[in-house]
Amino acid sequence: MPRQSGRLHMPPDLLDQVIVRQRAHVPCICSIMVHREALVAVGGFDEAFELYEDQTLLVKLLLRYPVFVTSTPTGRYRQHLDSTSAKATASGIYDRLRPHAARIGFLEWVEMHASASGLMTPELQRALRFAFARYPAQRRPLTLRDRFDLAIEAGRRFARRLTPRRILSKVFRLLTTARR
Repeated sequence: MPRQSGRLHMPPDLLDQVIVRQRAHVPCICSIMVHREALVAVGGFDEAFELYEDQTLLVKLLLRYPVFVTSTPTGRYRQHLDSTSAKATASGIYDRLRPHAARIGFLEWVEMHASASGLMTPELQRALRFAFARYPAQRRPLTLRDRFDLAIEAGRRFARRLTPRRILSKVFRLLTTARR
């Protein structure tokens, strides 16, 4: 989270951008430090989730408490084939980069939890509308501004794919496969 590091973030800024909009990597639970009082106050993890239980804790904390993000690594995460997310990816339940059913349940929980806690903000509502836009059956009504911003984001993603380096590599691939 390079753009977020080195400063204090007030709630719910990181929740909107990192957890809901997925604009940065969600920190591994082993790399965060939390005051015990805060952990007790929010009630810890929501064990009802097989996936996203770590993010339920982050949601609860990010809704209520300021967060300082450091650029110094504080944990070492070792990925392995026996992890919950690796098993879910292998079975097709989870895909970090694409829409999947487990995320719908998580986003619905975020929406319900923020509303029930009285901590829903217009920014979080908007972030949730954007997140649900990827799931047609659960889509929330988008404002004209939302639609405009989503179109701008899609244009930027498309433009990033057209960088000279990528274009050259595609041309090179076409030329080398055409010779075979």
